Amino acid sequence: MGKKAINLNRFSMIASLCLLSVFLCITLLAANGEQHTEHCAERKSMLLKMMDSMMTEMDSVSLDASVSGDFLRQMIPHHQGAVEMAEYEIKYGKSPEMIRLARKIVTAQQQEIAEMETMLKNYPYKEGETVPIKYVDAMTKIMMDMMHQTPTDMELKGKDVDCSFAMVMLPHHQAAVDMAMVFLKLEPQSQLVTFAQSIVSDQKKEIEQMQKFIENDCK
Repeated sequence: MGKKAINLNRFSMIASLCLLSVFLCITLLAANGEQHTEHCAERKSMLLKMMDSMMTEMDSVSLDASVSGDFLRQMIPHHQGAVEMAEYEIKYGKSPEMIRLARKIVTAQQQEIAEMETMLKNYPYKEGETVPIKYVDAMTKIMMDMMHQTPTDMELKGKDVDCSFAMVMLPHHQAAVDMAMVFLKLEPQSQLVTFAQSIVSDQKKEIEQMQKFIENDCK
């Protein structure tokens, strides 16, 4: 019980830091009287709010000694966060390329969520088990890296929805790749290996696409 509580509190701390950073950025905008900018940035900052919500959901997941089960339990809300942000891009974006990518993300990740929910039935949660420390340490680092790589409201200032989507989704995708890579290292014989490998392959391609879009269209 003690080890598990300490480990999960690491994720709580990360989620709290993310929420605090967004709050401070919005407060600074209001204090400077930039009401119009704040209003225009509201749609873009919504992407960051979605990221914070996703991290809170991942933090609330109950983990046990099964790395395979824990991987699925945390990847499901991670995918749900991607779907939510992609749907936002579809609704408010203007770039045909980013809208196509967003639609692709929605279709692929909704299907993968359904697959993970089915696979998770093979790894029922076992209360009271100690979460593997190697898994927790690796996931904590990934969440910290994602938090540091995610742009702030101020960094998104002046960016349109398409660029904001790409800039926020990029570290989100990288985290998914990193999570899958950690899983493959810890559970090389798992039945989920092929699934994890597909996450790495598919999302690396989308990362490359978003990087090129940011370089060419978001200066």
